[in-house]
Amino acid sequence: MAETPVVLVVEDEPMIRMLAADMLDVLGWGVLEAGLAEEAVKFAEDAGERFEAALVDLGLPDRSGEELVGDLRRLRPGLPIIVTTGRDEQDMDEALREAVVFLGKPYQLSDLEAAFSALKRDA
Repeated sequence: MAETPVVLVVEDEPMIRMLAADMLDVLGWGVLEAGLAEEAVKFAEDAGERFEAALVDLGLPDRSGEELVGDLRRLRPGLPIIVTTGRDEQDMDEALREAVVFLGKPYQLSDLEAAFSALKRDA
């Protein structure tokens, strides 16, 4: 039996993180949760932590999500990353825009599913 793929969800708002985890469960993903960029970096540094993708909020309290995406890229090259934001993606750094799939907030199950489909197309 194949293992359930896992996504690292980095979101500081507990209710949004819980809703994202519920939606990911419906889509067949396991979830590893982090409320801070620092926690996410620790998960990425730990070779024993297995995750195949990341869902990263840009508005984190301890560091910018843009910085976190850079750290995740350095620690786990090739990791598929979806960035969630209430901001316009055109406001983001161009290199970041090319390296991730954007998902605007608020999002629904169908939006999340489409973002993961886009990741697969870009891989």
